[in-house]
Amino acid sequence: MFKKSLKKMMRSGKMMWILFMCLAVGAAAGTLYQNSRKQEIQTANSGFVSDRISTETGTTEINGTKTGENSQDSSRKTADNKQKTESKAVSSGQVKAEYSDALTNHRLHWPVEGEVLREFNMDETVYFPTLNQYQCSSAVLIQAEQGTPVTAPADAEVYAIGSSEELGNYMILNIGSNGQITLGQLKDIQVKKGDSVEAGEMIARVSEPASCRTVEGDSLYIQLKENGKAVDPLDYMEL
Repeated sequence: MFKKSLKKMMRSGKMMWILFMCLAVGAAAGTLYQNSRKQEIQTANSGFVSDRISTETGTTEINGTKTGENSQDSSRKTADNKQKTESKAVSSGQVKAEYSDALTNHRLHWPVEGEVLREFNMDETVYFPTLNQYQCSSAVLIQAEQGTPVTAPADAEVYAIGSSEELGNYMILNIGSNGQITLGQLKDIQVKKGDSVEAGEMIARVSEPASCRTVEGDSLYIQLKENGKAVDPLDYMEL
């Protein structure tokens, strides 16, 4: 009888142990499942926030590649900037080419016709009779009687009009983005600052010589500058 009771107790103990182990395994599995679900929910929420931010900024990120409105705007801006840069380069090149052609092809007109009284020379000094001294000559003097019409040597814009002891009444013409012609010893000026003139158009008349050129006599002062540096205008006058 005692042995039967003991056997029953042992079988009951085994059952209780098996039941306990089953409960423990079930609890562990439940914990793992809950943790897995939490991780999935966090990942889903993170993706939702990321998509929301991307939507608000107008971009979507797929495999590290951003697309959307901001990306498109950036592309458009880059294209616009490139087009503007190319347009400026073309425009600048055209202006430079036109000016270069005007000089290289001797397209400057003679403002007056006459003998060259003083030539351009920046390498050696030349004699200035009125001043009775030798100096470099950054311009030329063309003999012309007082009252002789002076015409525009090129299509140009009147940059400045003024008067000085050295030049008398003078006019500065812009003939391109980097070229200027100064005409001195003028009177009866027909244009004003800002006017556009055409090559061959009468713009003034020759006046009496400036005080520093009285010995040289009636003449027109002509100076040509390229990028601010004086060059020989006779090299670019029509033959």
